[in-house]
Amino acid sequence: LGLRVWPSARSNLGNAIKDDLCRVTAAMQSLSMDYWRAQWAASSCGAFTESGFVYPWPCYWSMWEMTFGGSRAVSSWCWAQPSMTICAITTVAMVLLMLKQAALWDDAAFLFEALGAAGALPFANWPSLYQTPWFVKFSTSASRDIDVPGGSGRFDEPTAPYSMTGGPLDVGFFEPAASPVLAPLAAALREAWPIIRREYAASQARLRPLQGRAAQEAGHWKRYIPGKLSWNSEYTTWWDQGRAGMGPTTGLWRGDTWTNHSWWDEGGCARISPTLCRVLRPLLPATQRPAPRYVGRTSARWEFARTYSLFPGGSQALHADPTRCFWQVCLEGCEHAFVQVGKHVRRYIEGEMLAFDATFDHSVWNLPRARTQRIVLHVSMHYCQGHYVT
Repeated sequence: LGLRVWPSARSNLGNAIKDDLCRVTAAMQSLSMDYWRAQWAASSCGAFTESGFVYPWPCYWSMWEMTFGGSRAVSSWCWAQPSMTICAITTVAMVLLMLKQAALWDDAAFLFEALGAAGALPFANWPSLYQTPWFVKFSTSASRDIDVPGGSGRFDEPTAPYSMTGGPLDVGFFEPAASPVLAPLAAALREAWPIIRREYAASQARLRPLQGRAAQEAGHWKRYIPGKLSWNSEYTTWWDQGRAGMGPTTGLWRGDTWTNHSWWDEGGCARISPTLCRVLRPLLPATQRPAPRYVGRTSARWEFARTYSLFPGGSQALHADPTRCFWQVCLEGCEHAFVQVGKHVRRYIEGEMLAFDATFDHSVWNLPRARTQRIVLHVSMHYCQGHYVT
């Protein structure tokens, strides 16, 4: 499309350059909608999503159609202004996410490069195509400081996987053994894992007498069925859509941002594994206290430990979170369950820690042929390696 290169890093783009970027964004939005529309027809998505707003992959056409359909006036206003606006960047962020959810990575790269050629990347503050968090509501009055200071968090924190090693920008996974923060946690869990697994299995046997196919037939768990579960009313929090088949959670621990105080849920620990909580108790929090003020002011940047469940056929669409460290250990149903961070995909392995920077795009799914739900220990921390900006 002959996009003009704009060398300055200012946010007030010239009208011609901004119009070029608008045209590229509109073309990519149309392309991705064509993809999702084709998937909708090919996968009988109308039947799968009937009467509900919970969307299994690849049935995202209706989700994005409603998101953009009620916001055309907002988008037009955003791009008609004489300078680059917050909501225009939000439009680009939305289209990037649509493309990446569809695995149209080459097209997403084209749009990302167009944003850079227009000189707007410093405005968006995104390190790479794979790390483009933007937690800003699609509104003419939204400020990027409402949800996350600086728009996407503090990327000057040396906490990303590439921060310490200078490695590639597309890798969002951490290697726990190489992290001074994660290594003690991984080692302690590995040593106690046989006991943790026995306690968990005994607890689940008491709570759910049947297992596998018998449990499914008895209704103790079920495949994804659309229904009353709705998410993201009015579609303003567009970055957190596309959930299906996500089951109940069990809380174990919550940490205070400013002090070393911790809150342990003794009932949750008893239901999952007393030994698990006993092992983690002296090790959490694992990050420095007190945390800087910008951490506490970042929306949803919390520290906690919970179990998350995902039914067979369930998934969470590719998205980002403002947290710099998630780590998980699979307890049950690991064989057919996967996690994607950026373009990289790993299968869950029982008892092994997976860790990643959650500001990278990430997704999880459990294959429909799985015989049980996937249960993971999920821990959110302020960082997996490195340190705060002081």
